[in-house]
Amino acid sequence: MKLFELAKQIILACIPNFLLKYPLVKRLIGFSFVGVVITFIGMLQVYIMLKVLHFHPYLTYFLSYVISILQSYYLNSRLVFKSGKSKKNLFIYYGVYSTSMIIGFFTLVLYRKFLPFDELILNYMVIPVTMLWNFTVSSKFLKPQEIQNITEIDIE
Repeated sequence: MKLFELAKQIILACIPNFLLKYPLVKRLIGFSFVGVVITFIGMLQVYIMLKVLHFHPYLTYFLSYVISILQSYYLNSRLVFKSGKSKKNLFIYYGVYSTSMIIGFFTLVLYRKFLPFDELILNYMVIPVTMLWNFTVSSKFLKPQEIQNITEIDIE
């Protein structure tokens, strides 16, 4: 957990203080930080499933996405939105990310059909598409609690 604390301090040192006064900026920073962490964990999961366990690319995409949704919900609800357990938020979160998974799956199908890259690269190429969807829709439908001070984010 000290690694998370160090990363948080480095990120905060790069953000001008006047921007940290805005709750939307704080949420965006927290959401982005969690997104980066979950993306790297997801990429590792994809690598292990494809290259070590030799799963089919579609099964790999599905499993890594479902696992990443669980991890992302836990971190975002605890660290970013501080919303605690809410059935409504959980339902909305899964709805947004499930839709994103379907979009990503069809993107992967198109990539496999038209692009000559390795399965690992094709899976990774889906990430920007789903990230854009997740941020846009989550920002519209999820109503996070205001974060009073980003330095109070508890990463334990």
